[in-house]
Amino acid sequence: MSKKAAKSVSIENDPRYQTLVDLREQMAAQIRTLSSTSLSANKQPGEEMADVGSDDFLRETELAVMDGEAQRLNKIDAALKRLKEGSYGVCTDCGKDISEGRLAAKPYAGLCIDCKSAQEAVTGGAMPDQSRRRRQFVR
Repeated sequence: MSKKAAKSVSIENDPRYQTLVDLREQMAAQIRTLSSTSLSANKQPGEEMADVGSDDFLRETELAVMDGEAQRLNKIDAALKRLKEGSYGVCTDCGKDISEGRLAAKPYAGLCIDCKSAQEAVTGGAMPDQSRRRRQFVR
């Protein structure tokens, strides 16, 4: 058996791999569900403007949730890649180990708690690409 084949077999038996794969499937299912409900909702002729406004607000909220889930899905994919490469559990910023507690809470975490805290201090708690969108909803 080649080293690559042996590595893929051992990764698939790794409980962290299964946790990430299960989490990925859950996120993908949530995205599909939200996508089908938010995109299939159409306003009906004669609907009250308040109802249309409420529907639009709900649709925007669902789309924002979907966006967050899609970002989490990307993080899970990145964590699976790090697991395959052997760098899972190592902070992508500073290179220190990510605590087991953090990985248990967020198996897809790519930053140690210190680097994540520093990032949140700069972005106000939002992920860098979310800060602009968050300001749009606050207006």
